Amino acid sequence: MSQMSPEGRQHLRKVARERDASQAQVKFRLAQAEADMAEATKRREAADKTKQKASERQTLLEEFKPTLDLDHLRETGPSGYTVKQIQQQIAWHRNIKEDLHIPTGVHKMKKAEVWVIMLRAVRRQLRGTQTSEGE
Repeated sequence: MSQMSPEGRQHLRKVARERDASQAQVKFRLAQAEADMAEATKRREAADKTKQKASERQTLLEEFKPTLDLDHLRETGPSGYTVKQIQQQIAWHRNIKEDLHIPTGVHKMKKAEVWVIMLRAVRRQLRGTQTSEGE
């Protein structure tokens, strides 16, 4: 600033005073704060909605009554069940009974593959209940 002429410095001070008087920075910060609060509210609502859906799914799984009769399952075969019913039973085994042998990505598999996975899960479940009852 020492290289500026007195008129240049005077002009610079005038421009600085005008900018300070307009309070553009204050208005910008207030607008930014409002936008940040709106975004946070939107994210919070989305997270609450996700938690609500997860809670509803968990409740449905807990109320679900799986078919644990291997003879009935073998007689009916995969044609007696829809893919959604089979996947629901698999979800029950994975989440409620915490069967760690069920692979991930079951929803992408074909019906026959999912059927075999479900039968294996039922067998493991029956073996587990028989051994715990016998003790």
